[in-house]
Amino acid sequence: MPISTQNLKNNGYHLTASSIVIDKNSVLLVYHPKLKAWAQPGGHVEGFELPQYTCIRETQEETGIVVTHVNSHFDDSNITFLIPPLCTQIVESVEKGDLVYHLDFVYLCKPTQPQDLTLNNVDTKWVEFNTLPGLNLAKNVFDLVNLAKDRFV
Repeated sequence: MPISTQNLKNNGYHLTASSIVIDKNSVLLVYHPKLKAWAQPGGHVEGFELPQYTCIRETQEETGIVVTHVNSHFDDSNITFLIPPLCTQIVESVEKGDLVYHLDFVYLCKPTQPQDLTLNNVDTKWVEFNTLPGLNLAKNVFDLVNLAKDRFV
């Protein structure tokens, strides 16, 4: 069923934020057991948190890697403008048996420190761009990474 305003109204939606984290020619991915697929780190916006901070918090919680936004020219001490996301997507999800939609703010990020790109465990790994087609990726991940690569500076 296509997503419509009526679907959002009937089923509700949650605000989420995620990070496409790029370092060199690789992207950071986490294995999502519920989806049985690899995806970018991310999660629900909590309380009065802004999505631009959710993606940083969630990435560190899920991977242990501290990230920052790419090309952010905004001063955090006086929030007048939100950091623009790479894009915003709507993702269908089932939570506690109920259909909901995630309005996901996807940010382009990079590690704050040089990373060991050999990190490779059961649920977190750096994946070289050219090996992405061989992985079981969550919906939109391949397109998000390609969009991010075009804007990475």
